[in-house]
Amino acid sequence: MTTRTIAEERLLDIALEEVLTAAPGAAPRMKLLVAALFLCGIGVVATMLWQGPSAALTPAQQPQRALPKPVRANDADELSRLPANTTNLEVRFASGVELQGLMRFRDLRRLLILPPVAAASPTDAAAWAKYQSDLRAARERFADPHALAPLGTLQTLEDLEVSHGIPLSAEHLACLRNLKLRSLGIQDVDLRSATMRDALLAAPSFRSLRLTMSVVDAALLGGLEPLRLDRLELLACPGLDDAAWAAIGKLRTLRHLEVTNQNDGGCSVGGQPQRLGTLGDAAFDALAALPELRHLGLDESHFPGDLLARLPTSLVSLDLGDRPMNPGEARSLRRLTALRELTFGCGLDEDTATSVLPAWSLERLDYRGHAWGRPLLESLAAQPGLTELALQVSRRTDLKPLAAASHLRMLELRGKSWDPSGVGIALAQVESLAACKELRTLRLRDSGLDAQGVRQLFAGNVAVEVLTTQ
Repeated sequence: MTTRTIAEERLLDIALEEVLTAAPGAAPRMKLLVAALFLCGIGVVATMLWQGPSAALTPAQQPQRALPKPVRANDADELSRLPANTTNLEVRFASGVELQGLMRFRDLRRLLILPPVAAASPTDAAAWAKYQSDLRAARERFADPHALAPLGTLQTLEDLEVSHGIPLSAEHLACLRNLKLRSLGIQDVDLRSATMRDALLAAPSFRSLRLTMSVVDAALLGGLEPLRLDRLELLACPGLDDAAWAAIGKLRTLRHLEVTNQNDGGCSVGGQPQRLGTLGDAAFDALAALPELRHLGLDESHFPGDLLARLPTSLVSLDLGDRPMNPGEARSLRRLTALRELTFGCGLDEDTATSVLPAWSLERLDYRGHAWGRPLLESLAAQPGLTELALQVSRRTDLKPLAAASHLRMLELRGKSWDPSGVGIALAQVESLAACKELRTLRLRDSGLDAQGVRQLFAGNVAVEVLTTQ
């Protein structure tokens, strides 16, 4: 069977129309001859296209140009020294007036506006009190409703994220209507009013939306349906009741969904206390109604374990974070045979973890369990397509079985442990990983090791990252 393109069909229609509407005196035989010749021509052209090089992609089919690494400016002065052709920018402003410095960046494609005040730990009472005071002062410096207006001049901007600490009103968001964004991220906003909802939806081009510590409701989430979102992230967002989940279930184009911190805890949005929910039947009904869903993240969220059996089998990526898991819950995940990326295992016993891993052919695994005997590590190494692996280990963990992981290219080892005697990673443990022939990146968190000493073990063949978080 021959399949004609839309362009070929249109050319054929035009030609036939010209033949059939020719002057009345034209001979019928001539009409048929012209039509036949045209059909033959279409066939020849189609054959040449099939045998020749592929036709050029249309703009809609063109792959997105890769962005360079982000350039960071920590204040307006640093921003003024950056080249005007910067395309990927992360910048911190002290006040709304300073955003005018963005107007000269005519090639900017990605912009992250960093928090105006560096965060402090709530466990340090004095530092936390100062942070809260500085945050209130910063809000006043961005209160001008036209503060974000310079963003509306960035006609090449595709990805925009505004971080915590910058107040956003409907007037602030008015700049969105002048942009053709691909993705948008905002934080610390109450989006339940009609004016805020209309302001957010004024930029109908974006396909990815990230809301962090922002209050949502069914009306807002229902308003997202015409946008045909591909990606939605609701990070620590209050307002996810049954009606809101029913609205999420109608976002049938979603392929990536992150819903975090639904743990019945509290948070503050715009200085007002809010309550986070938990996940129940309505949430899992919505998940089952999303035919295109491929990634689901439920980190730091509480829900009955038996609901895991209702997860859609279309998932290729699942992130359960540090949610504790029992053997029955782990076994219920074996039906998700399409999984290629998985984060799970917190609280899981080693025997159960070893028994369920063969159910999947994983490419990336972040295992959150605290038991790592030889059988489990051998089961991990036996994953035929595993290229990325993250593990929590202790100084007593024998890592030699991982040398058999034939395709492992990136390995992250976390040395932070609940067992004080097992904190850190010994150099002798890492030495056995030199036998991983495909390993290209080794990331060590809270290992207590010296980066230079580790690099010497791999003779420069492996990029070594040593990070400290505690």
